[in-house]
Amino acid sequence: MLSLILVAFVILIVKWSWDRIQFFKLRDKMGIPGPPTQFPLGNVNYILNDMKKNGKEDSINMRFRMAKQYGDVVGMYLGQHFEVTTTDLDIINEVFIKQFSKFVNRPTQHFGGGYPMNENILQMTREGPGKGYGWKDIRSVISPIFTTGKLKAMFPIMEERVNAFVEHLKGMTSSEENDIEMYNELQALSLDVIGRCAFGMETECIKDKTDKFYINAQKFFNSINLEESVGMLVGFFSPKIGQFIRPWTREGKTEKVLLDGLKEVVERRKRTFGSDSDNRKDLISLMLEQDRERQRSQKKPPLSDETIVSNCYAFLLAGYETTSTALSFGLYALAKNPEVQQTLYDELTDNFNFHTDITYDALMKLPYLEAVMMESLRRYPPVVFFTTRECVEDCEIKGIKFKKGVCVQCPVHLTHYNPEYWPDPLKFDPNRFLAINNHVDNLTWMPFGIGPRNCVGMRFAELEYKSALAALVLNFKFELGKELQDKELACGIMAVLYRPLDGVNLKVTAR
Repeated sequence: MLSLILVAFVILIVKWSWDRIQFFKLRDKMGIPGPPTQFPLGNVNYILNDMKKNGKEDSINMRFRMAKQYGDVVGMYLGQHFEVTTTDLDIINEVFIKQFSKFVNRPTQHFGGGYPMNENILQMTREGPGKGYGWKDIRSVISPIFTTGKLKAMFPIMEERVNAFVEHLKGMTSSEENDIEMYNELQALSLDVIGRCAFGMETECIKDKTDKFYINAQKFFNSINLEESVGMLVGFFSPKIGQFIRPWTREGKTEKVLLDGLKEVVERRKRTFGSDSDNRKDLISLMLEQDRERQRSQKKPPLSDETIVSNCYAFLLAGYETTSTALSFGLYALAKNPEVQQTLYDELTDNFNFHTDITYDALMKLPYLEAVMMESLRRYPPVVFFTTRECVEDCEIKGIKFKKGVCVQCPVHLTHYNPEYWPDPLKFDPNRFLAINNHVDNLTWMPFGIGPRNCVGMRFAELEYKSALAALVLNFKFELGKELQDKELACGIMAVLYRPLDGVNLKVTAR
């Protein structure tokens, strides 16, 4: 018996090795250049060696070095995927827009190919999880949640949290030592906004860093680290095995705590949904409302509780770390460029009286605030490696034959830092957007992705960014803290995110 098991194991290893060797021939067949491949890891060693040589803070520049050496179309073997990285705008336009139907899926991420990711809008495939609906159905339920009317209804909830954050910060600046680590504080604000606007929870993350929602979210996001997580590393090469062992990993355990909490919230909201006492306009109630309308008008099957919980989880994944990171970068840029901060302050004081009369409509009509936001997201894009699609049907683009299963990625920062599109790209200059009346080519400015599968919550994120930044600049002056006086902000890659590594220490003075 033991000998049979041993023989079967050897056969599996031989087959896997043979398949892997054949897989590594794909790049040459497609005629695409790329870094040397090593069996069995592909190009993972190339990435790790680059990080070891240049440091984690320089990890975002690895793709620039690759593009300089191999050109604007590069092939990489990453785990189970063959990934084509490109900055060619013609290819980007074909993949993400014109031939989107052939590149509709996102590739399975290393943090899991099963539940909850396979049932939410971030990761759901064209076919879906086998419940009678797929990615397009979920998009049709969620998109109407972010219309102007719905955002206006949520705005007072968001503003209440922003006002609470301003008061919290005033208390912190009352002492002589005014250097504040803003990244951590903005994470609390972001969680409070999501907790209340999305889930209808009475969170108090701003005031109470022992809030369960805050602690659990922090634990989970800190566990998403490919370098330190065995589960993610295994899932990188074999999503099925990674998903199987996930419940016993650190990120799997913290994820379950979050999912259990969201499940309780959804069950509680479903019990009161439609009753006279339920007058909330948070994302859960709006999603339930849209799903009910979809069932009535289109005769579609209802979304399962698992799918609803999974998409609440997606709201948290997409809206927590990204928004707090974007705001941290924005404040850092203003502290580093005081003339920009002063111009923004002047625009705000011309329209508002120390935050007491900020309205949705007025906020949306401030051109310099819009330009500051757009330039901040160009110069410091929080999400750099999520603009990726998986080929679901063989096709040819610019002479390259893409096979089913091949992934195409457009690293956002490579386009955002291209001097051909953005002169002096490392300079923080909101005036570049004023010069074009804040109308940009979506092929060259893509902090929220591109095409039909771009960020569905983009308008919510923009509203939160503007609301928070306007209130903060009206009430405080931001300068570089002592730790940042003589050095650049240390940043690095975490999964698909680009974020501060050691926080953002700023001198904050109440106006």
